[in-house]
Amino acid sequence: MRRKRNKILKKRIAGASASSVISISLVLLLVGLAAILALNANSIENYFKENIQVTAFLHQGTSEAKALKLQKSLEQEAFVKSTRYVSVEEGTKELVDMLGEDFTDVFVNSPIPSAIEILLHAEYFQSDSLDYVLNKLVEYPLIESATTQAAMVDSIGEVMAQVGLVLSLVVILLGFISVVLISNLIRLNIYASRFSIHTMQLVGASNSFIARPFLKRSALLGTLSGLLSCLIIAALFYYVHSIFPQIFELFQIDILLEVALGLIVLGIIICLLCTRIVLGKVVKLDKDELYG
Repeated sequence: MRRKRNKILKKRIAGASASSVISISLVLLLVGLAAILALNANSIENYFKENIQVTAFLHQGTSEAKALKLQKSLEQEAFVKSTRYVSVEEGTKELVDMLGEDFTDVFVNSPIPSAIEILLHAEYFQSDSLDYVLNKLVEYPLIESATTQAAMVDSIGEVMAQVGLVLSLVVILLGFISVVLISNLIRLNIYASRFSIHTMQLVGASNSFIARPFLKRSALLGTLSGLLSCLIIAALFYYVHSIFPQIFELFQIDILLEVALGLIVLGIIICLLCTRIVLGKVVKLDKDELYG
């Protein structure tokens, strides 16, 4: 009979520990995702900036040989990340695909000029730097005009600033919520052992002796929760990478590793802190409050 009770008690403790690990890891998961987005906001902004094209339209009749030579010259410019030559035929085909109908029959020669599509380094997507780039491009004799989606550049900066602020607030809010939830979970676990704690006090055990097993368990709980949250994040990134291979151009690996380590440390610190606070209250309970 006694063995049966011990088995039931062990199952209950194991179930409570498992539910605690899952609950804490989910909270840490939300904190981790918000932290990743907040810390990589600048990288995300740079990624979008570096994928906005600057189109340099060439004069009508510019030969492909001259255009390719110009392309090599442009690639030597400090502000250029990469270039792509678009011939008259390619430009016409892209426009026909976009419009959904062939308009070239009404023209003897295609009105679409050849062009060079240019991707810039992110630091040149400032208003003054972008003006410098566009003016620099039209100085080339073969380039008739150069344009870019300037409105999109300005909107990206504004949106990312707002997103960064919101994510910072979210991280702070989730941090507070995580402390509250983890504290409540640990409070329930420790409160269930209040009679054992009271018995140890009766035989003269010191507070540090009583706290030691609970702190060890909390440290293990925090470590397991942090590792589980990291594994879930890794699985999410692996899945997203299979769909969007450029994911690691948005998120830097070193920052991801720092966040993963931070989640484990955060889980341990919060669990230990909450355990210490709750234990301090439980050991002060008198005999009548134990049954409350």
